[in-house]
Amino acid sequence: MDKSNNLTYYPMTKCKQKRLESEVKKTLKAKERLRWYKAIQKCKQKGMTIKDACKEQRIGRSEYYYWHRKVNEKLKLMKPGKHISINDFKELSKRPHYSPKKIPEIIENLIIKIRKKTNQGAEYIHHEMITKYQTNVSVTGIYKVLKRNKLIKERKYHTKKKTFVVERNYQPGEKVQIDTKYVKNAKGKTYYQFGAIDVATGIVFKQLYESIDPMSSCEFLRNCVRYFPFKLQNIQTDNGFEYTWRLTPEIEKTHPFTLQCRLLQLRHVYIPPASPTFNSHIERTHRIDIKELWRKRRFFSLISMKKELKKYIYKFNHLRATPSKNWRTPIQYANDKFGLNITSLRNRVQNV
Repeated sequence: MDKSNNLTYYPMTKCKQKRLESEVKKTLKAKERLRWYKAIQKCKQKGMTIKDACKEQRIGRSEYYYWHRKVNEKLKLMKPGKHISINDFKELSKRPHYSPKKIPEIIENLIIKIRKKTNQGAEYIHHEMITKYQTNVSVTGIYKVLKRNKLIKERKYHTKKKTFVVERNYQPGEKVQIDTKYVKNAKGKTYYQFGAIDVATGIVFKQLYESIDPMSSCEFLRNCVRYFPFKLQNIQTDNGFEYTWRLTPEIEKTHPFTLQCRLLQLRHVYIPPASPTFNSHIERTHRIDIKELWRKRRFFSLISMKKELKKYIYKFNHLRATPSKNWRTPIQYANDKFGLNITSLRNRVQNV
């Protein structure tokens, strides 16, 4: 019976493969060095000069003298009768014995602690350490600490196509994006989160509803007008059934959401069908909600979800600083850039 059939072979990882390839290269180079070193020594015994011997072997004299010194040092330490081998001609590691710019262990533990607590990236941790702990560590250094401790995925570098984008500076209330996202509780019941964001300031308003009908969207729009501290002008939505019936030509009636916009003197703007990138600002906040709110806790009732959402929206608008706003909160950014005097928002609109 052939025992080789019972053996199981596991594929070699990329890291092991690279290490093996480098070892093979080192061994082959060492073998070549030993060959020309012995050849030069024979030429010396015949009476040739080092210069001519090195020329014959096509080796630089400085390289020969470097390895000759190494061999003499090792021969002094060897026992009599032993000879030089391939291992004596292998290159030593050039890694330094001490790194003076290494991050201290206390600061490294602090970086790991902030990462586990907030689950944020290197830029956020850098800002947190400067503001709270008065410690300045570079973003690259923090990223390397996270990568070394396997707390972050390795970046995938790839070239993107450069697209020509015309950026427009909006005024507060000029463009408000509204969208809906479903949220499930611990029991598996689905609720609907209506969200609105002012593109100019980044101020966010969100509410939970049990249904996704036009009446819920109309009530949410009225609450939006009450919540934002400035007058709204344009409302941008997708083509969902809760906002429009324009993609269903069999319905001839005017949608209640459109009528509500007219009553509140708002202009209703639609994005192209199947193009969520046109609503990119509010879509991005949905991802942040999942990461920072809905995945952190288990909720069993709608009331507890609404209460937690109210706290989260307050934190988002008043306390959450972002690099896109030069590490300022949406309210600070609105006051600094547009000269507004917002101290607080009408949080009572979100009362359960």
